[in-house]
Order: sequence, then C-alpha cells, then structure tokens
Amino acid sequence: MHGRLKVKTTAEQQEAKRKEREKKVKIYTELTNKIVQKRGDGHYDIEALSLTSKILAQNPDVYSLWNYRKETFRYLQKQLPTEEFQTLCNGELSFLESCLRMNPKSYGSWEHRCFIMKTSPDPDWKMELHLCNKYLEYDERNFHCWDYRRFVVKQSKVSAEDELKFTTDKISTNFSNYSSWHYRSKLLPLIYPDPSHPMGLQEQCLHNEFELAQNAFFTDPNDQSAWLYHRWLLGRRNLTLGIQSIYIKQSPRTIMVLLNKAAKICDKFEFSLSVNGTLNDQDTKWVNHRNTTEASHLWILKEPSPHGCDSNVSIEISLVTQDGREHEKHVCEKFGQSETLKEIVPVSNILFSCELSTATTDVLKQELESCQQLDELEPENKWTLLTIILLMRALEPVRYEQDAMHCIQKLIKVDPCRTNYYEDQRSRFIIENVIKTTANQQNQELNLSNKSLTILYHTQHMAFCTHIDLSHNKLTTTKGCDYMRCVKTLNLEGNQIQSLDGLQHLELLEDLSLKDNNIKMLDVLKPLKNCKSLKLLDMTGNSWCDLETFCKNFLSHCKVRTECFVAGKNTGH
Repeated sequence: MHGRLKVKTTAEQQEAKRKEREKKVKIYTELTNKIVQKRGDGHYDIEALSLTSKILAQNPDVYSLWNYRKETFRYLQKQLPTEEFQTLCNGELSFLESCLRMNPKSYGSWEHRCFIMKTSPDPDWKMELHLCNKYLEYDERNFHCWDYRRFVVKQSKVSAEDELKFTTDKISTNFSNYSSWHYRSKLLPLIYPDPSHPMGLQEQCLHNEFELAQNAFFTDPNDQSAWLYHRWLLGRRNLTLGIQSIYIKQSPRTIMVLLNKAAKICDKFEFSLSVNGTLNDQDTKWVNHRNTTEASHLWILKEPSPHGCDSNVSIEISLVTQDGREHEKHVCEKFGQSETLKEIVPVSNILFSCELSTATTDVLKQELESCQQLDELEPENKWTLLTIILLMRALEPVRYEQDAMHCIQKLIKVDPCRTNYYEDQRSRFIIENVIKTTANQQNQELNLSNKSLTILYHTQHMAFCTHIDLSHNKLTTTKGCDYMRCVKTLNLEGNQIQSLDGLQHLELLEDLSLKDNNIKMLDVLKPLKNCKSLKLLDMTGNSWCDLETFCKNFLSHCKVRTECFVAGKNTGH
C-alpha cells in the first residue's frame, strides 16, 4: 500500500472544487469591497489600478471597474509628468491586450482602449492599426475589432482608398466576411461619390461592385454575406414626405389627408387649413387613423369650421414645416357633391418598387438574368430565389406575377421553416398588384377575395374605399383595417379570424360579414361595440355559447344574422 498514489473519490473531488470556489469568491468579495471603498473615498491612485486589474484580468466585462480606471487615469493625467503618464498609458495598453486575449469580443476592453488612445499624450496609431490587423487575422468577423479599426483609421488619417483595398483583400480571403462587405458600403460613397445617383455612387463603380458580389455568390451561393451586400447595391429610394390624396366629406364634416409615407404631424410638419383663402387653424385637431397622434399615413380632421365642407367653398390644405415654411399646398376647388376625393398622386402611379430598388432598368435586367442562370445551377438555393423575386417586383410586378408566385412556392419547399414569412410576402405582392391594376377604375370598391391572403399590407391605400371584399382568404386578424375609415361594407367571410382589433375605428361601417370563421370566443366581437353605424352583422357558421346576451348588451343597435347550433337548438337573430 505504501508508495501508491491515493485516487480521490468523486465526493472528494467535488468537495475540493467547492473549497476552491469558496476561496475565489472570498478573494473576489474582499477585492470588490476594497475597490468600492476606495472609489467611495475618492482615492484615484496606482493601487486602484492594481486592485481592479486583478479582477479584470479574469473577467474583463465588469464595466464599473473600467469606469473606475478611467476616473483614475483622468486624475493621474493632471498629477503626473507627461513622460511618466505616457509610460502608464503604454502599460495600460499592454494590460488591455492581455484582457483581449482572454475575451477578444469584450465590449469594455475595446471601449477602454479607445479612451486610453485618446488620453495618451503620444498615441502610436500605426501600432494600433497593426494590432487590428492581427486580431482580424484571428477572427475576420470580430465586429468589435472592426469598430475599433474605424476609430483608429479616423484618428490616424488613413485614406479611404487604402481601407477599401483592405476590405477587398479580406473578402478575397473569405467571402463570408460580412463586416468587410459592410465596411465597403461605407467607404464607396466617399471614394466614388455621385450626388445625382440615388445610391450616391458612380455608375461604373456600381457595375464593378455587382460583379464582385456575383463572383462571391456564384462561388458560394449559400453564404448570405454577399447576397445582403447585393441587396444594398440595389438600393432603396427615400421618399420625400408629400400629400397623396385629400378626401372631403360634408356629412359628417370630415377632412382626410393621405400621406405618401407615415409621419408624425406636429413633430416636423403640421397641416394648415384655409377656407376661401382665410386661414382657419383655430381649434383644429388632427388625429391619425387610430384617433391618436402617432406616426401614420392618414390624418383626419373632424368637425372643421361650419363652412369648411360646404359645397360653395374652396378648401386649401398645406403641409407646413415647424419653422413656418410651406412644404406643399393643394387646393380643392368649389364642389357640389357630398364627398370629394382629390388624388394628388394617383394610386396607379404609386411605385411599390421604390421600396425595392433604385437601380436602373438595364441593371435590374442584367442582375435578374445572372440570378436566373445561378438558379439553373443551384435550383434549391433560397437566396437566389429571394433575389429573383425582388428583381421581378422591382422591374414589372404585374408582368412577372406568376413567375414570382412560382418562386415563392419553390421557397416554401426549399425553406419550410420560413413558410409563414413567404406566404405573407406572397400576400403583399398580390395586394400590390391588385391596387395597381384597379386604381384607375372610378369606383370605391376593392375585391381581394379568394387570394389565399394571410396578412394585409398597404391598407392605407384602402382608406377611401366604401366596399371591400376580403372573403375566403386565410386571415386570422383584422390588423390594418383601421385605415379603412370610409368603408361601409366589409366582407370577411370564410377566413380564420381570431381578432377584430382595428374595427372599433370604422365609424361608417354598416354591413359586416364574419360568416364561417369558426369564431368561438365572444371577446373577439368586443371591438364592434364602437361601430355605432353597424346595421347588419352576419355570424352564420360560427360556434357560440351566449351570443344572444352579448348582442342584447353590446350590439342592440344592429341586426345579427346567425344560423349556428347553440345549446342544442337552432337559433336566429
């Protein structure tokens, strides 16, 4: 038995670990208490740096300790000679390197390094740039290091051209370097600016970048970095806020203004109302489609001045900046109808593709052709299919509708985990096409029935429709319907509605069909309590337990039609 090493049992090992943990906790607690005491007493000295370094060397993510070190350095900067303080800063940079070796993605370490470099009397920016290169060799996607590199480059006056070459080298080494692609998007407008181009880039530069992105995703179609950069190259147009339509109704007196993008009035802009040339802004409170003042496409003025909506006056609506400058003005001349709709920008001219791309048609066609070639080589690549759909929507959405729908069906098979997203996008494209193709018809009816819609998009463009058919789709909610402020007849038959949120704002709604939605909870109907104009509610084909009482208490002002089986008998209201 003598001379043989004793093997510890599991229980003994656990006890040893427990004691080791207790020892570390005790040391950590004592150190922390001492540091807190020193900071509370206002002691900013070398000992403070020594104490905090013992903890930060093991855990560099304790922000309070880095802040204490900053306070100490600010104090010592005033107390020590310049050379001595520079030596202290150099030592701190060495300490920070050891912390970064412990955790290369430590927010606190990188941020504190920025502080030291800005505080140091004689910072060595060239050495810092070398440090960034070294860490990006370890991990070229360390975005903390990329952020720090941008800081160093700005301070050391490195040219944008040199940095662009650096990103090119990194991308050539690894196409999956998203940080390099992103940095590239910031550098190009500085090197190849073109204010006349929507992207702010010279045309030849764009062509070169498209070629670079194509080389990347033809090499590795499954890597998303190049695809996302390609999406940035296609660009998105930034719409200037403007009035799209003005709707005036005499009874009840109402003025509605539809903007081309959501905005918060009284934030940067406000409306100015004039009647027959006389400013009439007293007691005018504009609210949005939900009767609040949050950002919205639709703004409503109820009960303007007694003459504000008469048929023998002219209404002038102006969009005015907060400093009083007139941004846009439109006049609705004398009219003799109960309601008037003036389209400033016809819906048929709404370019939904402005949300998709600013690239020229020729560029879009070339990119579409390239992606279709890649699709032949990689028929099950989701990024290729997504980009093909995007390009089709940007080019001719109506012409390519069937092709886009086919691509979406392929996407659902290729990427079933995102089926709901793809079906929602399909709904979006269908609604856009219907709005574009029916916009020129001189009526206020919109038919979106039997489209397999799963969600509603662009409902702001339905604001002035009086009859809307959404029957026989796959809708589960009426989210977005609160924009339909002029609707009188709304058909939601044959959906899967479980929420009527938004319908409480439809003050003119008279006829609502919820037939065959399998609604079982009466709480779903509660938003209808505020629909005071509602005359007919069709609830046929839904399961209820106490519909009669609910209708008596909350919907006594309208006729409810139902032929469902309730409590063992057929009932009808």
